[in-house]
Amino acid sequence: MKKTFLMMAVISILGLFTACNNRDNEGIIGKWKWTSTDMHIFNALDEDTTFSTDRPIYKNLEFYTNGKADVELVQSSNCMEDKPSYIIYQYNYSLNSAGDTILLTDPNNNYYPQVFMVQSLTKRKLVIKYVIESDVPEDKGCTYIST
Repeated sequence: MKKTFLMMAVISILGLFTACNNRDNEGIIGKWKWTSTDMHIFNALDEDTTFSTDRPIYKNLEFYTNGKADVELVQSSNCMEDKPSYIIYQYNYSLNSAGDTILLTDPNNNYYPQVFMVQSLTKRKLVIKYVIESDVPEDKGCTYIST
């Protein structure tokens, strides 16, 4: 009886651990369809202008078990009135041991590495945050929070 109880306790504890730990490679694998992006722009005075945008830099994501990720990446448009076009680009990706940071690296060295901070991850929703540094002296950069 004691052995059965001990075995059931061990199995229950392992089950709880796995159920709570959803920030691993397996949790991120699959297609993630973009729904929205909030953009925060900070200037030299630390003033924050926040708005939703339908022109995020990264849109739909798909992570594979082989360490590759397809990322829908914006192509620059000439005018802000133009609707930007997107291409699908394949990156290599890795997660840190905590599973809260995704590093995208370009195998062809066409793009700089990009870091996504995982704000939340469930079976149905991935919320990431990424920062784009600005080349304009009076701007500090933009922070995007995308779902």
